[in-house]
Amino acid sequence: MVLYVSVVEIAELAALPEAHVSGHATGPVSTQLLAIIWGTAVGVPQFIPLLFIPSATAALLAAIPIGLMGGVATAAYYDLMIRSCPRGLEGTVLMMSIGLYYIAGRFGDLLGTTLYDRFGGFGICVAAITITYALILPTILLVPRALIATADGEVPKP
Repeated sequence: MVLYVSVVEIAELAALPEAHVSGHATGPVSTQLLAIIWGTAVGVPQFIPLLFIPSATAALLAAIPIGLMGGVATAAYYDLMIRSCPRGLEGTVLMMSIGLYYIAGRFGDLLGTTLYDRFGGFGICVAAITITYALILPTILLVPRALIATADGEVPKP
């Protein structure tokens, strides 16, 4: 038996207590916004366990929770990209984002190598990526509310 669950459904389940409380305090909370915030918050510390890994086998085992922690945020970001692009250009936007992902990854490799050589260790690299991921949280506030106020499949109101 295979169970199919969307990222928004996972975010709804994870955020039930907070959505219930904040729904009474400030009105309903968008599940897309919850997916982005919770996914990013969970993804911020995802690479910290690598500081305590003693072997290559342990690193491979640690890749499972690391991938799960970052995967929820990545799915929410891709959903936001699709919502942000003009209708009919979704494939173009996804291809551009994948290309930019690899370009940014190679620049990240260069920066990581420089940090590792200059400061003498892997800890500074983990600190840099954790700080960078944490800076995504305030950046979410810049996203127009109209993009994240609709449910999956709904067209935003102009």
